[in-house]
Amino acid sequence: MDRIRINARDILEGAVRIEETGEKFYRGQAEKVEEPQVKNLFSHLAEQEAQHRETFSRMLADIKTGETSLSGSYFSYLTDQVVFPSMVDRELPEELDTAAALDFAIKRELDSMLYYMEIKRAVVSSQQDVIDRIVDEERKHFTDLSELKARLFPSGQRAEQR
Repeated sequence: MDRIRINARDILEGAVRIEETGEKFYRGQAEKVEEPQVKNLFSHLAEQEAQHRETFSRMLADIKTGETSLSGSYFSYLTDQVVFPSMVDRELPEELDTAAALDFAIKRELDSMLYYMEIKRAVVSSQQDVIDRIVDEERKHFTDLSELKARLFPSGQRAEQR
């Protein structure tokens, strides 16, 4: 398996981009959806993503240069599919119904958790607890989104089927 060396600073810069992308998505969807519960949750999640972005920015200011080793193809997946802000524009249709917006958000939270669990190995041990807290928050986002979707769309119903 090919291994590449990556700098922890680069990984955290990717994390900042993930949070920017998440904030952009949630703010945009909060403006578009009409369901008050979804609008409120998306607005709350946008604020959380902004807080995460600030946390990673502070970590970037403190981090010492270091490297870690990950599989080249795996790191490519993380950066190509999770990190880059253009992913929202590539994957997101112009108009989403409420259920599709929730599905998209749930997938993004899962991808974010995966990325953060992986980057934890690349940051100094004194900052790993910050990553753990962010993973816990991303997990809570996933849970909140999943529970709301289950309440609004029992048995996987779509908005237009209700």
